[in-house]
Amino acid sequence: MLSNFLIPIIVWLPKGYDCSVVMPIDAIARLMPNGSGTIIRAWTVFRGGQAVDGGEEEIEIVDGAATRPVSDDITWRGAELADWPDEGGYLEFAVRAADDAPLFAVSKPPAFYNVYSAPDRKSFFTCHTWKFGSPQVIGQIAAFGRYADAYPVIHIDRARDLGDSLVLINPYRKPILAQILTNDGRRPARLRIEPMTDRMINLAELIAPGEAEWLGQIQLTANNRVITHIVKHSLSDPTRISTVEHLDPFRADPTHVPLFQWARLKTGEWLRSKPWRLGRA
Repeated sequence: MLSNFLIPIIVWLPKGYDCSVVMPIDAIARLMPNGSGTIIRAWTVFRGGQAVDGGEEEIEIVDGAATRPVSDDITWRGAELADWPDEGGYLEFAVRAADDAPLFAVSKPPAFYNVYSAPDRKSFFTCHTWKFGSPQVIGQIAAFGRYADAYPVIHIDRARDLGDSLVLINPYRKPILAQILTNDGRRPARLRIEPMTDRMINLAELIAPGEAEWLGQIQLTANNRVITHIVKHSLSDPTRISTVEHLDPFRADPTHVPLFQWARLKTGEWLRSKPWRLGRA
């Protein structure tokens, strides 16, 4: 069944950085069975629960290419916004068919990156994060009844100026309650993320004032899916970012199968590996 939209992506917008959301037109066109049609590329920026910027443009595609010069990315100019909050904001980027025409073979968007840059600062990039429709998240919540994410390498070091922060984005219309746990039993107060907002939690708050360093793992659970990032940054200035990484969701995939099913799978793998299998020269 054809779709009239691609799943929107959610992009964190930290203070002090420009951000380019990369999604080339030819990659979108490859998702269109005949390579032609008219799409609408739209974006909205949120800060503190309110939409503060945005735009959209209509793009006609013929034979896999736009009929006029079009940039392959949407760029948010945030490097010089002095009044941007320290915890940042976020951008929602979406592609849909004009007039709701069934244009796309799938609703899954092409996989690219968001690129961040700022004067005199290290550039970095992040993966595209779907707003909804992630199979891992759907299976996880169906199995466990809660959203659960984890990250294995948190390193806070006062002497080396190493810091980590957890960014939580709620792009939905209901608040989300979340809890952070550590491998050594630290359990800070629960967090409430209001609708259409993001929060940046400095994980240095997990350690006591007298602790010079902490290495450990964290787990986050929540009553609904929340967009998560780990930000590695200067401990003294969290706006000086080294990299932004995704967390690892707990998966509900089965780890065991019945013996007969295992034998069928192994037989299929063996047959596919043979040059004389049906249909192969």
